[in-house]
Amino acid sequence: MENPYRVTSSSIVDNATPSRMRWVALVVGVFCAALAALVPTVAVPAFEDVFNSFGGQLPWATRLMIQYYPLAWALPFLVVLAFALWPTVSRRTSLALMIGVTSLPLVALFSMWVLYLPIYQLSASH
Repeated sequence: MENPYRVTSSSIVDNATPSRMRWVALVVGVFCAALAALVPTVAVPAFEDVFNSFGGQLPWATRLMIQYYPLAWALPFLVVLAFALWPTVSRRTSLALMIGVTSLPLVALFSMWVLYLPIYQLSASH
């Protein structure tokens, strides 16, 4: 006898929910990606004055973050593009949600590591 409670699809959001749930997943994905973009937008300018007071050479990762942090705002657009243009229609919602939700902790952790890297190096040299 087959288990009636077993989900047969690997993607619950794409195959087992109505169309309205797909839009909710898209909104959640875009919201998480926007929060991920907001983290460096708020944090980098706050740290920039501190870095200028160091007077020394910053690590390359920190210099790149200071220079290119506005590119993080491409993440919400990437979520929408994945939702609209992914070739496999049945996976679009899951991919858009996955990009948005995973970008939040990854960008936040990477941003904080890169921004604190000069402080760690400064404390290690003294």
